Amino acid sequence: MIVVALCAFASGSPSPVDASHSVPSPPWYWDLGNDGDADAAVPVDAAGSGWTSLALDRLHGAIDEWASGTDFDPYYVGSGSQKVYRDGTEPCEDGTGFEPEDVMVTCTYATFRTTYWDISGSDTYAQTDAHLPSPMVRFWYGAAHSSSETDVDFQGTATHELGHWVLLGDLGPVLYGTSCNYGTGMYTMCGELTSNFDEESWRQRSLTSDDINAANAVY
Repeated sequence: MIVVALCAFASGSPSPVDASHSVPSPPWYWDLGNDGDADAAVPVDAAGSGWTSLALDRLHGAIDEWASGTDFDPYYVGSGSQKVYRDGTEPCEDGTGFEPEDVMVTCTYATFRTTYWDISGSDTYAQTDAHLPSPMVRFWYGAAHSSSETDVDFQGTATHELGHWVLLGDLGPVLYGTSCNYGTGMYTMCGELTSNFDEESWRQRSLTSDDINAANAVY
């Protein structure tokens, strides 16, 4: 099994899949039963402690954005094989830890086949509010975006991380060969990793055309 760690919201340089590695052409798809057939939908299990109704509402919003806009069709279940943890636990089977500067990390477990990735699992791990790194103070769970630059939008973050479940990198050209819509529309999978995490970074809850096209091409 090859463990592909796709990390976001870390200070410094982004960490997409190493472009020097041989990456197969699409299709990449989920095969939870390991039967060689693509699954129609991917369950999301919000496991771990710290979940509130507001956090689950924002998670549902992130799931709905991907399900309604792309062929990648996640859905929420009470328990299942795919996890979204809010505990900050050790995330990756290859020993890659949850670094102090990380807010959310996604680890996708995929087996390389001749022409596709057999994506056997993907876990997303979120720091609890008490452990968010400076200068960020907390996740924001409101129905609308916060006006505070020290708040991190939870739904926007979850939307970005779910994109890693279909092996999309932090910067568009790394995995799917399109240019990102930078400027005020540089959100979601075409985000920009910054050191100050200002209000205009990592807070968009909707998908860009690049996000949609890339996910449909992959899935």
